[in-house]
Amino acid sequence: MKVTLEFDSAAEALVALRAADYLTAAEQFASYLRQQLKYADHPDREINLLEAVQARFYEDFQNLIS
Repeated sequence: MKVTLEFDSAAEALVALRAADYLTAAEQFASYLRQQLKYADHPDREINLLEAVQARFYEDFQNLIS
């Protein structure tokens, strides 16, 4: 398969070329949140904050990460 993409600026092209890097970063952050909630010993207030961040993260990225 051959795909040709055209961009209006170099900045747009760089974002597209780095899409896999962004996905990897999102997956790593999701993993970090999961590990902090599952294995780390945090006070209840921090757990609540981590859970809120994780919920918002999954809401925003639900179609990008598995």
